[in-house]
Parts: sequence; structure tokens; C-alpha cells
Amino acid sequence: MAFFIHPYAVRVDAVRGALGSGSAPLLRRIDALGLDPARHLRVTQLVQGEPPRGDADAVALEHIVRAVGGELLDNSQWAPFKSAWLQDVDAALAAAGVRARVSSLVFGPPPSPMPGLADILVATTEHDAVAEALARFDGWERVKAPEQEAVAQVRGWLIRAQASGRGLITFHIW
Repeated sequence: MAFFIHPYAVRVDAVRGALGSGSAPLLRRIDALGLDPARHLRVTQLVQGEPPRGDADAVALEHIVRAVGGELLDNSQWAPFKSAWLQDVDAALAAAGVRARVSSLVFGPPPSPMPGLADILVATTEHDAVAEALARFDGWERVKAPEQEAVAQVRGWLIRAQASGRGLITFHIW
């Protein structure tokens, strides 16, 4: 089975504020995404306050992230990957004495306490926590290939989020 991580540099508060907001300008931006009718309806329902219905709404939430200005970051090392790859990268970080774990950026808190959102494999790193997350990658250069390239890419996500004044939202999709 193939897995994907879709990382976005985004204002996490904008995503949180979009859910249940009913915002007319946001709904117009969603209209402009050109979604198929069923997907458009589901995204609109989340903006209007209907709670997520579990993992099936991950794609709908991802469209909301895009609509509020989320920037999809390079995920070539993480799309697609086999299930063991995440564990392999975390193990390589540990073996190199690095405190960071990619899994903590993928299986962290959702962007909102909205009911049903905890069932979606989406995690947030708030802007004010990005620098701390990046610091945990100190020594990443000691990670051996082939995991080193994947670690460098994850660091790049955090660097981009920090440089743009945003946080990070990652979707774990299969």
C-alpha cells in the first residue's frame, strides 16, 4: 500500500477560523478551485460548520487549506512511500543522535478541536513552534543515505514555514 504526506506552509489560525465560519469570501475562493460537485459540497459543508466525518474528509480539509492560501511544499520523498519508510526515517534520525522525529510532524494535533477532526490524519505545527521543531533537527547531516534526503526535505518544510511566517500542516493519506 502506498502512503503520501502532503505538507503545507499555512497560517494555521486561518484554517482553524475557516472551519464552521460560513465565510462568503472563503466560499468564493472554494468555488474557484474547480472541484467536482460532490467534493465541492463536502468542502462547503465543513466551512458552514458540519463536523468532519473522519478520514474521508481529509481531502476536503486539504482543499480548505489551499483556499486559505496554504502552499503545498515539495514532498517528492514522501509521495508515494511504503509504510515502513516513516519508521525507517525516524530510526535513522535516532541512530544519528538527532532529537527530531518526522512522525511527530505527521501524527500531531489537528488544526481544530472540531468533533471528527481527530479522526483525520492531519497534524499541525503552529508558527510559534516551528523554530523549536527545526532546532530538534540539529545534526541531521549525520543521517545516512537514503534517509538523509527525506530528512533534508522535512527540514525544508520547516524552513519554508518559518521564513514565510506560517505554520505547517501535514496530511497523511493512503
